[in-house]
Amino acid sequence: LFSDEEILDIMASKPSAWYDFFSDDEYSRLKLGADLDAIQKLYFDNGYLDFKVTNARVSLDRKHESIYIEIEVSEGRLYTVDKVLIGGDTPIAPKELREMVNLKRGEVFSRAQALLAGSRMEARLGTEGYAFATVNMVPEPRRAVGKVNLNYVVQSGRKVHVRRINIAGNTETSDAVFRRELRQMESAPYSSRKIELSKRRLQRLPYVATASIENRRIGTDDDEIDLDVNVEERLSGSYNVGFGISSAEGAVLSFQLNQDNFLGSGNRVGIVFSNSDSNTRYGLSFFDPYYTADGISRSIGVNYRSSDYDEQDVSNVETDETRVELGLGLPITEHDSLGLGLTVQSISLNVPQNSTANRDIREFVDREGDEFFNPLILSAGVGYDSRDRHLFPTEGSRIHANMILFSPGVNDLNYVKFNYDQRKYFPLTEDRDYVLYARVRASYAKAFGDTDEVPFYDKFYAGGSGSVRGYQNNSLGPRDLDDSPLGGDVRLIGNFELFFPSEWLYDPTRLRMGAFTDVGNVFDEDDIDLGAMRVGYGLHIQWLTIAGGIRLSFANHFNDEDDDDTESFHFDLGSNF
Repeated sequence: LFSDEEILDIMASKPSAWYDFFSDDEYSRLKLGADLDAIQKLYFDNGYLDFKVTNARVSLDRKHESIYIEIEVSEGRLYTVDKVLIGGDTPIAPKELREMVNLKRGEVFSRAQALLAGSRMEARLGTEGYAFATVNMVPEPRRAVGKVNLNYVVQSGRKVHVRRINIAGNTETSDAVFRRELRQMESAPYSSRKIELSKRRLQRLPYVATASIENRRIGTDDDEIDLDVNVEERLSGSYNVGFGISSAEGAVLSFQLNQDNFLGSGNRVGIVFSNSDSNTRYGLSFFDPYYTADGISRSIGVNYRSSDYDEQDVSNVETDETRVELGLGLPITEHDSLGLGLTVQSISLNVPQNSTANRDIREFVDREGDEFFNPLILSAGVGYDSRDRHLFPTEGSRIHANMILFSPGVNDLNYVKFNYDQRKYFPLTEDRDYVLYARVRASYAKAFGDTDEVPFYDKFYAGGSGSVRGYQNNSLGPRDLDDSPLGGDVRLIGNFELFFPSEWLYDPTRLRMGAFTDVGNVFDEDDIDLGAMRVGYGLHIQWLTIAGGIRLSFANHFNDEDDDDTESFHFDLGSNF
């Protein structure tokens, strides 16, 4: 029923190919035993319930240097599913449990799918407080007709309460920071759903590498347990004076204190001084994720930025910007949140004499001026986060949509910006070595009132390591007569990446590799052409080091035009993932 090649492919005991210098072809009795189990699983999962290994002979060659293995099997007949029966002690309606079995009547039997259904039933019982419920799957084959009944025997046991929750592994962070993320409470009924949600919330903290929660019986008592929460903390920030290189910003000299878990409090504190070819920035920020006990967050920030757009491949214009920001975050559900913000902004523009600044920017300065004070910038947004962890997620989604309004009658300039950003992770294998990542972004800006157009420094740009790799930073979209990027009112970007195993190269918790395809461009509001979307593809590496995150992208371009500025290598040191 299966070829020798198909069976050898799942075995560890096999001769190595002449070109494979790293395979382990040494004989081991334990390895052969595991191989026989793997062969049996192959048949059981494809409907051959009567499959048996009838003989496995091992012999030496005449020189006593090599091993011959001969395996004899009896494959049996193919079985299909007939009935699914639920029995035993179940507090949940059998109909509901029966719906958890994906194998339907007439389908080929699969032991893996049948056992998976039993695990789902145990998890469902766990949500009702039956922490030690067991569900045994007993197949009942009817050999005369080639059918099998699936009998699930449920033993729910007694309802369980959680007596105490113990937290271990935290050397820097106080217990209270972790306990406020738990949805399973002490002295409350046990719920496997709340425990799994608690684990996810812990792993989404930027200063947690991994988290696990285990049940522990208390003596012989079977209706009360303790929960042992084990966390592995990771570097949650940095204190450094450093030097970085970015293909987007050139050389970067910086002093940075960026701590996601300041003094073990769970609060984020940031102090930054950064000086690059294109930007100089001073900033101070503070974020308290639990400003109130109900989980309302508060953020405060003061920033100064001086930008040279000529160094960003845009135009020969310089800006000085000062911002004071206040934000609140309100949790709506376990995954959904609402954000509100208020910003005060002051901007001054400097167009050097005899500058090559494009005509549109000169006309903007002549019409609107070069000094702007915006005392009331309002922002509102919604967020959703169901990722399984903060660093290198393998499943779940993260969505953020917001609106920024430069209020009419108050600000020097009146316009509105909309942004939508969605990321989705799809695990492709059971061990989650292969993960498909998709990210979609859409942005739109519109001037109104006495303002004729959105200022150039708040338009959207694309190209480079943060958007469409394979093209130079900020190079896509409309251009002026001097071939300088103008930015646009509409930006559409899609990033698609397949992450694959990297343990052969480095610790997979600190290194991730993937093959990517980026699609995107920037347009004027009245000139959107999806056929003009640019495509880049290549290999991407994310590496978490003591000095911070490193991104490497080796990119190529697919449908570039003659006047596009392309780039094959993108490098960022000290970046966030």
